Amino acid sequence: MEYVDDLLAHSSIKEQLLIRSLIGLLEVQMIAFNGLRPKLFSRASSAERLQNLKGWEKSRIFHRRLVFMAIRTLLLFAYVDSHEVEKGMGMLPGTHVTRRRNQASGAVKQALAQLDPSITTSAAVSS
Repeated sequence: MEYVDDLLAHSSIKEQLLIRSLIGLLEVQMIAFNGLRPKLFSRASSAERLQNLKGWEKSRIFHRRLVFMAIRTLLLFAYVDSHEVEKGMGMLPGTHVTRRRNQASGAVKQALAQLDPSITTSAAVSS
């Protein structure tokens, strides 16, 4: 997914590790939580994946719901960043979410540096 690749390329090492861990957790969590039919998420049928994700969304365990929301947000942004969806929303092709986010982040870093040159860009804004 172009969006995730771009997100990782423009993230700090810590953020890259967290995002990769989140994706890795999604892939292996069915082995730990699926009882009698353990398998990787990517090997599950569409129906099994949907059922599994609904379980995460409705879980009584807060951290499980939190992971679900993080994955849902990541995938939603990746979906909206696709060319087809942008055209369907009436956006000009090439006006990617990631490009706009990166430009905004750069502008914030520049503005902060102008306000206080002692602020380092890495400490000022974590993308």
